[in-house]
Amino acid sequence: MEHTSAPVPPLPWPLHAISPITPESVSTGLSVGKKMDKMGLRTAPMAELVLENCRVPATALLGREGRGAEVFSCSMAWERACILATCLGTMRRQVERCIEHARGSNSASRLASSSRLPTASSI
Repeated sequence: MEHTSAPVPPLPWPLHAISPITPESVSTGLSVGKKMDKMGLRTAPMAELVLENCRVPATALLGREGRGAEVFSCSMAWERACILATCLGTMRRQVERCIEHARGSNSASRLASSSRLPTASSI
């Protein structure tokens, strides 16, 4: 049986007017505008890209024309995952410190000696 891909439904306006491109492929007419502040992934800069009187070759498209909203959505999902990863690492370290503190305190010495406190890897 031959497999064919289903047609992609059109996006609502203005989302269908956004196309993802590689900025390196634009030789003239591209400038970097105002830097944008953001809450997460501050080490990855974000700014406006201004295109004035320039042509973008078809080879510069990332994916299909008019599907830039999908590329943006995917990159934002990746950014949220990266933010979550740092939070999970911080939370794990806090659990480890709490367990170390409980094992070392006098008030929890009976509990710690009976090995009833969990380890961070068991949580």
